[in-house]
Amino acid sequence: MTFIYPIFLWGLFALLIPILIHLLNFRPYKKVLFSNTIFLHQVKKQTRKQSKVRNILILLCRLLAVFCIVMAFSQPRLKEDSVTKIRESNKDYICLYIDNSLSMEALVGKVSLLEEAKRKAIELVKSFPEGTSFQILTNDLSPMSHLFLARDKALQTVNQIQFSNKFITSTNILKRQQDLLKGKEGKKLLFWISDFQKSVLQKVQKNEFSFADKLYLIPLKRDVTKNIAIDSVELQSLIVRPGEMVQLKLRFANYSDTDLEKIAVNLKVNGKLKALSNIDLPAKKRKWIQMEYELKDAQDQLAYIEIEDFPIRFDNKFYFVLPVKSNFQIAEIYSKESSIAFRNLFEKDSLFNFKSLKVGQFDYQKLNDKDFVLVNGLSYIPQGLQKVLDKNLSQGKTVLILPPESFEEKQLSKNSYLFPFGRVLEHKGNMVKMSFDNPLFKGVFEKVPDNFNAPVVKKYFEVTPKASNLFKFKKIFSIENGDPILLESNIKGGHLFYSLSPIKENWNSLSNHAFFVPVFLQMAMLKQLTNPIYLTLGKETKLQYFIAQALESKESMAKINSGSVNVIPQQRLKGKELNVFTQGNDLKQGFASLNFDKIKIANLAFNVDRLESDLEVDAPENIKNKYFKGELNVFVLDSFTQKNLSDFGSEQLKESTLWKIFLVLAILFIIIEAVLLRLKRPVFK
Repeated sequence: MTFIYPIFLWGLFALLIPILIHLLNFRPYKKVLFSNTIFLHQVKKQTRKQSKVRNILILLCRLLAVFCIVMAFSQPRLKEDSVTKIRESNKDYICLYIDNSLSMEALVGKVSLLEEAKRKAIELVKSFPEGTSFQILTNDLSPMSHLFLARDKALQTVNQIQFSNKFITSTNILKRQQDLLKGKEGKKLLFWISDFQKSVLQKVQKNEFSFADKLYLIPLKRDVTKNIAIDSVELQSLIVRPGEMVQLKLRFANYSDTDLEKIAVNLKVNGKLKALSNIDLPAKKRKWIQMEYELKDAQDQLAYIEIEDFPIRFDNKFYFVLPVKSNFQIAEIYSKESSIAFRNLFEKDSLFNFKSLKVGQFDYQKLNDKDFVLVNGLSYIPQGLQKVLDKNLSQGKTVLILPPESFEEKQLSKNSYLFPFGRVLEHKGNMVKMSFDNPLFKGVFEKVPDNFNAPVVKKYFEVTPKASNLFKFKKIFSIENGDPILLESNIKGGHLFYSLSPIKENWNSLSNHAFFVPVFLQMAMLKQLTNPIYLTLGKETKLQYFIAQALESKESMAKINSGSVNVIPQQRLKGKELNVFTQGNDLKQGFASLNFDKIKIANLAFNVDRLESDLEVDAPENIKNKYFKGELNVFVLDSFTQKNLSDFGSEQLKESTLWKIFLVLAILFIIIEAVLLRLKRPVFK
């Protein structure tokens, strides 16, 4: 006979308690003198021999009751050869989840937590008899996780498990295991081997694992919980250009309980070391630092930040790509006079090639290569110009419409780009509402000010009801009554902006305000600022590109290439606008290229989600109650039980009900004891 919980056998020492009680209850008969026996009731005679036998029976019942209770808690099992053989009528199914996320790089002794998890999994699999079916589930959700495997194949699969940059939630683990067990008859046992991080572990709803007989949690304990991570990179300047300093803002996190000093930080760009720094990190805090380097060439900057930290290494590098554009093509189309404010903004900066062109006096096809077209003060837009603007918008470019100071109604009805402008309204006050989450404000503020001196608006055009009904405009600047001053509409994949007030001093003070420079610079470069400088593996991100070259075939599609790995992401091609939705699930941390029709479109940088950088875990005794609501069929295997996994499987599959028998016997002996105690009392007549 063996025991599942042999630690309860220490309870057998409780057998001494009834014996002591029995000995203390033996008292000799005493003679009691009465003045007159007529006052005594007649009592049934009871011999000393009868009393002794009854006391022995009571002692025996108490001893047997305590013994049975201890045995019931210890759960004895009979060792029978027939139990170790798989039953032909009902198979047994074991679903084993092994956490192979990057946090399992932590060490226990001289090996990683993943190696320790694999060792325990192998020991557990071997403990089950031949014929048992196994599901081996990891964070990769590999095709093998959809199948039940024989014992030998399961052992082989466990040995092949490697680290993965993915992680899955508790609910998803249970759903995978439930899907595979659906319709199966037999014993169903679930095992989870993990470090059970607080940052990843989620609460499981009640009865979410009722499809299985038992769920066993096997928590692994690492030696240390120290870890440093790089979790964010921001570009401080609006763009990067050759010959200037690239200013970066980096955020580091210290997840240890001690302050750390003089941590070396390296910045490498295109394979070369560009900057060095040291950082001090207080315990359990995050900290921003600044680094910069000189950009000397006009090619994309494939960069990463690097620190040294052991043994958790997956968050020691942070990859990002800085696309470099040496020149932006900008054109202003005017009717009467060119805008002095926009000329001063763009002509003095070598990054912009700015041209002012009078409507009707140039070939409109020259606008095809312009990144930003400013239509300034035109009361009538020729059909040829409208077609070119349509084409530019379809290529993701930007168009800004500035109205003239007056319109004729017949002109408005004939121009699709002018119909939003209605009557002129007077106003005295400031722009009080600004959409700071719009990309035009990206990098303008470190913190959005509570009170600021906004531009003054004196006059503006009202938006016509027809325009309000047809288009979903985004308000960027508004006055207190909600009327917009600057609108954005995403038409044909591009960015079409409307200023409802001409940029003139008798209409508003925008050209003299601090907002003017950053907002309209961002507007001119909006095409480049659309996509992020890095992506996070496992999180879906939309990327937008425009394909200028002719397509070789209708079957052409975008592919992400990273070394020997080629991934076809979800994508949508409309005209020349390409939208790519990528999670990077099959890629590794590092750089990749996005290709379309064998032509490189962009360089990409992928980073592992920093959610697992925080190594803090709950105590094993808290996991069940905190995350599994104290469910009775959930068990947390302590360190003592984990050391004896070699027999754990076979013991679980035995259909022994000995513990139930001992529990029934304990109750029976308690009842007999109660009856004997009642009979022990004298019966009076």
